[in-house]
Amino acid sequence: MKKVILILFYCILIGCNQNKEVIPADEYKTYVRSNLNETFRHEVKVNITKMTFERRTSDGDFYKGNISKAAKISPNEAQDYVLHIKQKRQSCEYDWMETDETELMEFSFFNEVDGFTLQECN
Repeated sequence: MKKVILILFYCILIGCNQNKEVIPADEYKTYVRSNLNETFRHEVKVNITKMTFERRTSDGDFYKGNISKAAKISPNEAQDYVLHIKQKRQSCEYDWMETDETELMEFSFFNEVDGFTLQECN
């Protein structure tokens, strides 16, 4: 009888410990790319934890969606991502529009920065 109670107590103890899920902190990275004379700016903020992104351009365009990892040809390459654009806004005067576009984001063409410099619409 003692063994049964001990086993039951052990199972309850293990079951309680497994219910505590550790949720990782959001990991944001912001990248920027511009043309040579700096007249056009393209900024992307990526949430690696939630696999989402937000993109802003100096033309006033805004994009939101999900990301997925792109296939690597060589294991030494930087990890590129595919942007799955789900919403876009073509300036602050317009509302968000649903869309379904896909675009490759090659990190070798972007520089990592601390955060957005382009303003968001209010």
